[in-house]
Amino acid sequence: MKKGFVALALAFLLLCGAAASAQEEMRVYIAQGAMDRQEAQRLAAWLNEELPQGTWTALLGEDGVSLRELVLSDRAPQIAICSPGEALAWAKEGLLLALDDEEAMERERVQQEVLDCCTLGSTLFMRPLWASHRQMAVNARLLARRSYGSLLDDMEHPVWYPMELNQMLEDFALDGAPGMEIWLEGEDDGAALEALMQAIGGGAMLDADGCYDEGSAALEGLAWLQIMVGQGLIGVAQSRQEALEHFAAGETAFFIDWTQVEAQRSAVGLERAGVELIERPYPSSSGESVRAFEVIGAAVFRSERSAQALLSLTALRRLTDEEQAWLMPQERAIWRDGAQWLPPLDATDAGSTLRGLLAQAVGDVIAGEQDAGQAERGIRAAMRALK
Repeated sequence: MKKGFVALALAFLLLCGAAASAQEEMRVYIAQGAMDRQEAQRLAAWLNEELPQGTWTALLGEDGVSLRELVLSDRAPQIAICSPGEALAWAKEGLLLALDDEEAMERERVQQEVLDCCTLGSTLFMRPLWASHRQMAVNARLLARRSYGSLLDDMEHPVWYPMELNQMLEDFALDGAPGMEIWLEGEDDGAALEALMQAIGGGAMLDADGCYDEGSAALEGLAWLQIMVGQGLIGVAQSRQEALEHFAAGETAFFIDWTQVEAQRSAVGLERAGVELIERPYPSSSGESVRAFEVIGAAVFRSERSAQALLSLTALRRLTDEEQAWLMPQERAIWRDGAQWLPPLDATDAGSTLRGLLAQAVGDVIAGEQDAGQAERGIRAAMRALK
């Protein structure tokens, strides 16, 4: 690895000595949701300042720019900042540079499940930058009024067990209204519910090899939902936005899909509504803190121009340098800790299929068309057929 880095450094020094007229056109694709516009502009400005050997331009997914369209029209960017799922197809086509040296550098400090999301076979095809963590938002004022204030103490109760959540939901249901809502908008909008179900069941639904774990959280999560919704302890909203509005108005005590983006958008409105907000990890039957996450990483496209590849790799290393932590949105760490990390289901082909199956199973269970066992057996059979 050291020899490879020395060679890269020497080549980069030669690149730095080239004439200014040899500036490389460097384009960075930034997927929608990976960064907001201000962060993307800040990144482009920083790259132009730090690496003036290239002219850096940000291509924003929120402007309707599609990575697929860029690649298929032979206009692939030099760097793509996106989810592993969006980059995976191009890794399979051999269009991305292998980043194995970067994997060796990151292995000791980056959570293994994060690296697994960015790996195809034994090759790291993207370097993780940060993770968007999902957890629950809790209206502390509503819980304190019902004498659950002690459960809000992080020192005494860092993690809730499912039975503690169940007790609170039973208490709220006595007034005729559920304390929590879920929503069923389809397989592309189920990440929060997936995370809650996995945490309740005590583990990930996919193992480290991307295979369905038949002793997984799916059955327990489905059974828990069947009981809680059937008894009216958990309500079903028509959309994520509707559930958020009910929480923000103080009508429910829990919102299951809280992210840093949500915190930024909702802070003022919650304060005006008198909601005393705290954030909590999902309840876990294992007693461990759970981090449900979705990764954003950077992938480097192959180029016939070695100068572009060198600039891209240098930018990647500068971008992930701890000294440049100011570029990263706060509280989106990817570092190892004592928590249980639950990867996103759509990080692999198996995960994408499981997400669709799970969305259908949840809908059937809640509608009373199947019980939890029947639904899980259907998932199991379908996942076995993929092998």
